[in-house]
Amino acid sequence: MVSNRPALAAGVAGALAAIGYSAEQASGSGIEAVRRIAELPPALAILDVELDSESNGPEAADLIQDRFNVPVLYFGDSAVEPAAHSFAVLTQPFDERDLRHAISFATFKRDVERRLADERARRQVAEQTARLQDVTAAFSRAATLSEIGEVTLALGSDALGAVVSRLSVLLDNGKELEVVAASGLDVAAIAREPRIQLSEATSVTESLRLRQALFFESADEYERKYPGIDPGAAFAAGARVSLPLIVGDRAVGALEFRFSKSRTFSPPERAFVQALGNQCAWALERARLYDELQLAYARATFLADAGRVLGALDESPSDSASALDRVARLAVPTVADWCTVWLLDPDTREPNQLAVQHWNPARVRQVLELQHKYPPDRKSTRLNSSHT
Repeated sequence: MVSNRPALAAGVAGALAAIGYSAEQASGSGIEAVRRIAELPPALAILDVELDSESNGPEAADLIQDRFNVPVLYFGDSAVEPAAHSFAVLTQPFDERDLRHAISFATFKRDVERRLADERARRQVAEQTARLQDVTAAFSRAATLSEIGEVTLALGSDALGAVVSRLSVLLDNGKELEVVAASGLDVAAIAREPRIQLSEATSVTESLRLRQALFFESADEYERKYPGIDPGAAFAAGARVSLPLIVGDRAVGALEFRFSKSRTFSPPERAFVQALGNQCAWALERARLYDELQLAYARATFLADAGRVLGALDESPSDSASALDRVARLAVPTVADWCTVWLLDPDTREPNQLAVQHWNPARVRQVLELQHKYPPDRKSTRLNSSHT
């Protein structure tokens, strides 16, 4: 029993003793009540109505009933308005019957709240299970990076209520993440932060280093962890989740969800986030392997087709210019964005350009200008690469 009015508390304690209860009194502080209940715990918590917000009375009542599963009973004088509280209230004057009834009502209300909480938890688990089934079905149809990003961010944001979400993939250099899909951000916001350096101290990079999801239930919590870094002015300034995408022991990317306000994350929601991340990571891996297979097939096909074209020159050597132009056409866009073919003139020994192909025909002129500015070096014996 917690009260800052000794006389009133003594009267309630005496009435409790008369019906078989032993009451331990604590100082008139909600914080002290929580501390003592965590040590005992008691069969009933009785709080003085006059424990105001400065002594954390209302917050303590919610915490006592929700976390410790202990019934809460308020007591006070006749001026108390029972409707002002969502808990059972015992008012002066009272007799033994009133006291027993108030205790019974407090216990009944606790049991009802517990059953409602259990039902909400079961319903949430069922909803998350259904969403995971949707996730599995959606990922089975997503083959490309853009499709995977669309599925991941749409399902994750809908399930969690996020207003901003981002999917990033780890680049081959192992030092940067590139944002490949985003929701809730405009193009300018993405352009300001297209890549994330792993050397930066953010929740996204730390989740990758730790190989675990990080949950921040408020902007203040994030700011305490990463002071002065990405305060969220350009995005959503509330709770956030950062999740690494791991395949085996290899990181492939990261997910981030941001919220407009502070919020908690229930165990089913945390489990859903982990499952979504696992599904997304493996989908990215499948897409990578698929792209590699497609590229290998395209290269093999190009070599076979080019071999047939060049092999025909044995029968018609005079058609070399036409054959090399066909090879350039086969190369673009299968294995290159643009291709030029040069041959040395047998008399002058100067290079002659026989073919120019570009995936965008409108840019062929630019290629010609570039080749004119940087012509092949016929004296060079090394293979040179141009990166433009």
